[in-house]
Amino acid sequence: MPVGSRKYLTNLRELAEGLEDRVGTVLQEATESVHGTLVLGTPVLTGFARSNWQVGTNGPPSGTVPIRSEVETIESGQSVIRSARRASHFEIVNNAHYIGLLNAGSSRKAPAGFVQKAIRIGLNIVKQRRILRSGTRY
Repeated sequence: MPVGSRKYLTNLRELAEGLEDRVGTVLQEATESVHGTLVLGTPVLTGFARSNWQVGTNGPPSGTVPIRSEVETIESGQSVIRSARRASHFEIVNNAHYIGLLNAGSSRKAPAGFVQKAIRIGLNIVKQRRILRSGTRY
């Protein structure tokens, strides 16, 4: 194989590895933002629905968690997200049986559609981030 071809293949491999890392970073940033927005945007009466925003990587988390602070809930999600560096996707779920009613607007404390709003925020993060940084050689 000519020297130029080896250099090209090396550059291509480095680009692929950098791209994978960057996509993973953007995915983590967006997921953290969506999760945090969901936690903080969930109306609170007892704290049960807010506490039950959970993050998974190998399928949706099952079961409910006891009432905890919003800080503990966000930190729990961040822990899962940050420890799954090479995750291809994340799943954010809420196993409170009435979360759909809250999102539909049953509470005066939060507008209807707060879940969709959080998702839009995450999508905007992905749209705004550059996957390939300027100066990347390929």
